[in-house]
Amino acid sequence: VIKMCVEMMGPRADEYIIDPACGSGGFILHTMYHIWDNYLKTELAQKGYATKYLFGLDFDDNMRRISQALMLIAGDGKHHIFKRDSLDARDWRGSESEEARVALKPLLARLDNPADDRENQLTYRKLNFDLLLSNPPFAGENPESDLLRQYELAKKEKGKLKNNVERHILFIERSLDMIRSGGRMAIVLPQGVLNNTQMQYVREYLFNKARILA
Repeated sequence: VIKMCVEMMGPRADEYIIDPACGSGGFILHTMYHIWDNYLKTELAQKGYATKYLFGLDFDDNMRRISQALMLIAGDGKHHIFKRDSLDARDWRGSESEEARVALKPLLARLDNPADDRENQLTYRKLNFDLLLSNPPFAGENPESDLLRQYELAKKEKGKLKNNVERHILFIERSLDMIRSGGRMAIVLPQGVLNNTQMQYVREYLFNKARILA
């Protein structure tokens, strides 16, 4: 699945790419190999590519360490893989997020509304990545109201919060916020999101926010 997604998206050597739930780094590794094979064929050209263009986030520190180790073994001298909770804007406000904030700051979206722009500089909610590739966790719902209120997909028609929302649903909205206008995304989802009657609101959200290619 990972290789298929990378080939379908056709990442280019000058594109900024992120996986907001990178786990052991499969998408990042395959993207790096794809770029090396198709664009950067010499060791000199390959050096520094991942450091500049590839980013990974995961809230599990063990998975972060694994993905960092695999990238190093593959030949990437440095990395942009950070322990952060992609879903929760509050996780970007503390001093422990400084390393990730510095690395992602050039990719912050600038918003027309000054108040929204100031808030975005604190939460890193809106980013300008060219391409996002991800297989977010399917297991578990999130009942925490302070997190749910950050998401349109966690609200009912009249704005009242739902009691629970599955994490992969939140990741759909979060992922779209991470890519620029005209950017591309490949995300692995349970099939029910695409055909269950109760998931129609998610499909309508996608139709309003994106163009479905496949």
